[in-house]
Amino acid sequence: MQILITTLKLTIVFFTSIMFISCSSGEDDSDLNISQGSLVEDNPSAPIIAHGTNQNIIRGDNVNPAIRFIGSGGTPTNCSMTPALADVNVAINGTGCQITGTVNASATLGTKTYTITATNGAGNDTGAVDITVEDIPKVINVTSTTTDGTYGIGYGVAVTVEFNKNVTVTGAPQLEMETNNTPDTKADYVSGSGGATLIFTYTVVDNDATAD
Repeated sequence: MQILITTLKLTIVFFTSIMFISCSSGEDDSDLNISQGSLVEDNPSAPIIAHGTNQNIIRGDNVNPAIRFIGSGGTPTNCSMTPALADVNVAINGTGCQITGTVNASATLGTKTYTITATNGAGNDTGAVDITVEDIPKVINVTSTTTDGTYGIGYGVAVTVEFNKNVTVTGAPQLEMETNNTPDTKADYVSGSGGATLIFTYTVVDNDATAD
């Protein structure tokens, strides 16, 4: 009488969240396969980002709006910018990246191309944007369309301020006039935003007196 003892080999392999079990005997090559769960990749795909929208920024101003690099691939774990721009930051924004911050007041003037790299464990992708750093607008002339003369209380005197480039006005700026009064009277902004010439109106008040 013969007794056959077969050794059973059991192999278990783990891959991410899938467990594979295979069994084989010493007499035949049949396999038993058992799968459990589903495969989940830590990084399903590398990031894919679009280019940003070019922007002109004046020294000392915010990056507004934020420059976004829209993502359509895997979520990045890091965003970086080359070359660096002082006081300007790049960070993850959803599946893409974005540039925010305030351009340093001493930043180099001119246009540069900045490359943004979005990275995760599966790979990386790059986007680009041109940022033009401009100097603060300078006043080149101050005049008035109101003729020289003597004007009474409540009279409006037009003041024209000319800049070396177009300016955008936010809020309600005022000009302090030298009126030999305490305090000096201020001229209120009227119009001109978007152009190189702004119009202000100074209204004469009691005790104002100046030859200018």
